[in-house]
Amino acid sequence: MTKFQSILLNWFSKHGRELPWRTPPQSSPCEGEETPPLFKRGKQGMFLRDPYLILISELMLQQTQVSRVLPKFTAFIEKWPTFANLTSAKQSDVIIMWQGLGYNRRAKFLWQTASVVTEQLNGIFPSTVKDIQTLPGIGPYTARALAIFALGLDEVTIDTNIRRILARVCIGTKQVSEKELYTLAKKVVPEGKADAWHQALMDFGSLVCLAKNPLCESCPLAEICVLNNESKQLGCANAADWLARQPKTKKVGKKDVGKKFEETDRYFRGRIIDFLRTGEQPMEALQSFICIEKKLNDLVRFGEIIEALVKEHLIEMKGNNVRLK
Repeated sequence: MTKFQSILLNWFSKHGRELPWRTPPQSSPCEGEETPPLFKRGKQGMFLRDPYLILISELMLQQTQVSRVLPKFTAFIEKWPTFANLTSAKQSDVIIMWQGLGYNRRAKFLWQTASVVTEQLNGIFPSTVKDIQTLPGIGPYTARALAIFALGLDEVTIDTNIRRILARVCIGTKQVSEKELYTLAKKVVPEGKADAWHQALMDFGSLVCLAKNPLCESCPLAEICVLNNESKQLGCANAADWLARQPKTKKVGKKDVGKKFEETDRYFRGRIIDFLRTGEQPMEALQSFICIEKKLNDLVRFGEIIEALVKEHLIEMKGNNVRLK
């Protein structure tokens, strides 16, 4: 095992986050209190191996902070503890439960995947990355993450935290292609420990090697970090100091250049879904809410957003009314 691997895994064993989709609670239940059914499921090594729980966590965590996901995750699995339970629900009920997480298509994909696993695969979750990726809305990153965390396979996946740590610790100031970074990521995964390794990288990126103001002075990888050592050679105190001196760049999607979030299609899509979570509504009431109260002063654009949501099977029309599908 390399120094990078041993230092990071040792750090993770002491400081890794305890999350409900990873391990059972460390504390024992009180006398007379049963262990929650969720934690009676089998596990291999140090992580739970439950495709259903991992799938929910992965979809909820996409572009959403862990702190926002935790209460939603707990409530979700209490309501629908298995693929079969979720399949028996209506898609609209799942979207209603998804409130506060954003990107409502994820709720649709989760419900559709549960239906596929239950009704087409006889409750058996796919066992390869290729087959996992055939599930509704599951891309390469999520498929590999599920293979690693739910199945314990030695695969490789790269998220924002992993990309940042590998670039800083192993590459430094040099720019490399995504292909080169992926090759590096495969090279540094400890054999048989892909799950712990990826969890460690994700936690380290969230707690120590932060995007802004990384904690270089207390970082256990500081001595072997290429960026940290290069930064010192350039006259900086450490990598954090070097990063602070770099020109600020702001990435903005072409479609939303110059717009506040409250003026974007994504914002209005979310407000439409929120409005319909209470039940079927007259189109006139929805239009008034969005165009007047939420200030979308463009009926053509309102119509285009409604049309897109219908095409994505998130909402449906019923006469002059509209509702979640």
